[in-house]
Amino acid sequence: MNHQVVKLLLALTFVIALALGFTAYIFRSWKPSDQPMKPTLHYQYVWFIDQSSSVDPSGQPQWQRATEEQVKRLRCGDTLLMFGLHNQTRQAAPIYNDEVPAVSDDPTIDEDKRCKLKLDPMRQQLKEKFREAFDLRHRATETDYFSAIDRIKLDQTRHTMVFFVGDMVQSNRDLDLERVRLTEENIVDLLNPVIARHGRQRDQLKGVRIHCILNSLNIREAAPLNDVHILRKFWGTLFQSLGAELVTFDTHLSVKQSSGQ
Repeated sequence: MNHQVVKLLLALTFVIALALGFTAYIFRSWKPSDQPMKPTLHYQYVWFIDQSSSVDPSGQPQWQRATEEQVKRLRCGDTLLMFGLHNQTRQAAPIYNDEVPAVSDDPTIDEDKRCKLKLDPMRQQLKEKFREAFDLRHRATETDYFSAIDRIKLDQTRHTMVFFVGDMVQSNRDLDLERVRLTEENIVDLLNPVIARHGRQRDQLKGVRIHCILNSLNIREAAPLNDVHILRKFWGTLFQSLGAELVTFDTHLSVKQSSGQ
């Protein structure tokens, strides 16, 4: 009888130890409900394509590669807008405007399916749209970069990243950088009237990250009136005054630069 009691106690001890071990494992792996998962970041990508006659056609292949790399980065919940840069930048309809359906942080099968059904065709369509935007057979005689800022609307649910593709040479009655030489001393004086005329507000682009992908200088062409260094200073001053960050001002765009990290 005592032997059976001992065996029963040993069995109970084993079961209790097993239960305690299982409970400890569950406790370690359990995340309390008051500690929410880190939310997925969604992005609003806004592209501006220079469609003026001043753009060197030799830059088209590198721009096409850059845009295709960015198209691959589209994810569920992202949106993309594309505009042309020309003499009607402010009024012209977008070249492209669409979004990928968002999914929850722990997506269901249906959410995943709905996103993929939209995402794959959208990527392919965007490649074609970018090719059309780079079509060099139809070119404007003016380039209104300033009015592009009016087309950027902050999205309360998405981070905004802006891409300019072109030579970043404003050329219209607001300011003609093909004729006006920039210096570090005259940048602010040239910008102030434009800022006032367009009704710019401080922090209008707060938190926006801006990438400018330039065309390479053709060695057979004369050096431009304003070189890349003074143009970067000019645009950097403007964007900073509106609360944005000029991240890239170069002929190429690295993945790290455009990751938003």
